[in-house]
Amino acid sequence: MASAERRADAGDWQQPGPDDIRGPCPGLNALANHGFLPRDGKNIHITDIVTAMNDHLGIASDFGLIQVAGAGVRGAISIIDNLGLGLKSFQTLTDSHNQIEHDASFTRDDLALGSNFIINQTLISQLLSFSKDGKILTPTDIAEARQARLKDSFTRNPQVTLEQKQTDACWREGALISLVVGDEDGNVRVDWLKEWFENERLPFALGWAPASPAHGIIANLKFTNQYKSLAKEFNKEDGLPLKFGII
Repeated sequence: MASAERRADAGDWQQPGPDDIRGPCPGLNALANHGFLPRDGKNIHITDIVTAMNDHLGIASDFGLIQVAGAGVRGAISIIDNLGLGLKSFQTLTDSHNQIEHDASFTRDDLALGSNFIINQTLISQLLSFSKDGKILTPTDIAEARQARLKDSFTRNPQVTLEQKQTDACWREGALISLVVGDEDGNVRVDWLKEWFENERLPFALGWAPASPAHGIIANLKFTNQYKSLAKEFNKEDGLPLKFGII
């Protein structure tokens, strides 16, 4: 298959077809729906992932490479046909429970409670409802929504797994939301996030554009640590058995 960057229809959003594969990640799914990655969700080269994240999500290549390397360490990256290293398909991510995909997602059910790759509109609505004015989600709002989602998983899922690896992913995902559709302070427009998460469509039509220059490792660490700090504060009352590490 030709590189996604050379597709003539790249940029146009299309609903996935019946034979197209999507996984648990709204970012990668959206990139595929727009044709910035292969629309069928198969044979996805790591260089295409890093380039698409940089050019179309505003996530710089240095941070993108770290994300891809993490996927490789967790067994998701392999040799794909003659393209070199990459994902054989997004199914690889769906099958990575507790390695890449994890419980307490903002957009998917816990694996033990339902589908870990089909969008759950109720969960997304719950996330958006934490906006105080219906227009903006602040980092504090998003952290509060995350705490509620974590509490829900611990309450309803007897098989929940939220150790250091999974909770670290939770804080990074908060950072990614702020980096992709947030302003310099991490405040996120509700309509932009709704379009992205519910339809897995980048909100170009609503006035959004990817950050330029793209956000790198330093910006990610800033927001990841902010979300971790907020989580510690919210968890003082709930006392969930969360692991926060030393940073």
